[in-house]
Parts: sequence; C-alpha cells; structure tokens
Amino acid sequence: MKQLMTAAILATLVGAPAFAQSVTDQTGNLGRDAIVRECNLQASKAYPTRDSNWSFSAYRACMAEHGQSE
Repeated sequence: MKQLMTAAILATLVGAPAFAQSVTDQTGNLGRDAIVRECNLQASKAYPTRDSNWSFSAYRACMAEHGQSE
C-alpha cells in the first residue's frame, strides 16, 4: 500500500506541469475575450423577434470572421 501511494504521489508531481497553462495561452485568451465581447455586441443588435435564431446566427458569423470557434 505504501508503494502504491508513493507511486501515485510521484506520478502527480511529474504530471502536474502538463496541466499548467503557458504564458502564451493566457495572453491569447485576452484577444479571444475581446472578440467574444464584440460578437455579443453585434448579436445583441439583431431585431429580437419571438423564436428568432438571428442573434445566434449573427454571433456565429462574427466568430467565424475572426477565426474563432463558438
């Protein structure tokens, strides 16, 4: 049992850096946040009719123009 716990702790310590975000990922998210805000603003300008998918389509089109996934 002691060997099993030691192996689990060692695997956690060795594998932990693989789950950390790099600095470039964090700065890339800032650009995506601005794009999401801009696309939400454009989608909110759509005429709000009952059961309309226009705002969803506008948001998706804006994200596609910026090369981002939804």
